[in-house]
Amino acid sequence: VWTGKTYQNLREKIAVGRSNYPFCKGCDFVDAGIRNMFIKQQLK
Repeated sequence: VWTGKTYQNLREKIAVGRSNYPFCKGCDFVDAGIRNMFIKQQLK
C-alpha cells in the first residue's frame, strides 16, 4: 500500500501544498524514511 500510486500521489500533493489540505493542518506528516533517519541519529 505504501508504494501504491494513490499513496504516492497523496505524498506529492502534501509536499507541494500541505497547508491546502485540512487534514494536514493539525498534524505533521512524516514518512518512514525521515522517521527512521531521525531514530538512527538519536540512537548513536
